[in-house]
Amino acid sequence: VYRVTAQEFAGDTWSAIQSTTSAGVCTALDLMRAGKIATRGLIKQEDIALDTFLANRFGRIFASGAATPASVATTAPRAAA
Repeated sequence: VYRVTAQEFAGDTWSAIQSTTSAGVCTALDLMRAGKIATRGLIKQEDIALDTFLANRFGRIFASGAATPASVATTAPRAAA
């Protein structure tokens, strides 16, 4: 399990919910602008390939320690801090 905590962006402290919500939206918009996902119609988040999402400059917030299908079965949960 990867835990996102409060982070500093441009001199401001953002809560985990602020940074993860904005990262998800910005990633989708950035990929659409770059032509890497459809620009018309309904685009579901699960339609974006995980590798593409995590490689994006905004999606990287989720990449560190992110669980992949191959690692889920072998990754033990971390103890609560």
